Amino acid sequence: VPQCLVKVVSAGVPQCLAAQPSPRAAMANGAAPPAPVIGKRAPENADEDGEEMDNLVEEGGSLKRAPGGEQKKVAQTDQDEAQGSRAAIVFGVALYAFCSSTLLVINKVAMHLAPSAPLILFFQFLSSALAVRSLRAVRPEMDIELLTWSKAKPFALATLVFYLCLFSNTQALKSVNVETVIVVRSCSPIAVALLERATLGRQLPSMLGIVALL
Repeated sequence: VPQCLVKVVSAGVPQCLAAQPSPRAAMANGAAPPAPVIGKRAPENADEDGEEMDNLVEEGGSLKRAPGGEQKKVAQTDQDEAQGSRAAIVFGVALYAFCSSTLLVINKVAMHLAPSAPLILFFQFLSSALAVRSLRAVRPEMDIELLTWSKAKPFALATLVFYLCLFSNTQALKSVNVETVIVVRSCSPIAVALLERATLGRQLPSMLGIVALL
């Protein structure tokens, strides 16, 4: 009966040698029994064999034994990065909602004390610019570039539209309460979807999307 002899080379890779007849069959045919293969013993069970193969990594076209625990460390690192990214997204959404809601309340109080939307927006833009400049001075290793006309020119129209949105929201706080402004701002994605359909020819949201918008 042909048998497959297992030989383990120095790298730890089990190899199957050419099929050899069993010693009993060889002696029955009058041939000398095959010499035993001397080398590292094969794994005693399938689990040990699987563990041996799991510890092998492909490197430069050949299989090499990975350092102990490296695969587990890589898997743990990927899991930690995924959890960190989810936590960062949740934190960013919560922080944006907090800043947006408190800014409306602050603007409402500011419009009551100084009913001038352009003046309030000017001080808000000025404080934001000073904060970014201060952060650039304190942390020069951060990638914060100064504004140049060559970079700001392509965004001039978008900046003007953004300013008009802020101006309309701040001016509306002069006559209505904060809750009304929040409701109107929440309905803006519906207007954006209709405008994209009319101007860019894009498809309208699906039924699930419409339910989410409403």
